[in-house]
Amino acid sequence: MAKLGTKTYQNRVTTGFTRLKIDLICRDLSMFCVSMLLLANIYRDIECKI
Repeated sequence: MAKLGTKTYQNRVTTGFTRLKIDLICRDLSMFCVSMLLLANIYRDIECKI
């Protein structure tokens, strides 16, 4: 009985970690996209001024 409980707990923890990792990766990607868009806009502004 105790073994079964530990197993489900481990599974839950693993799933939690995986989800967290995916969330972090998604956040990193979206941050990257946003910063790239901002850089592109700034670059365009500089180009226009020159």
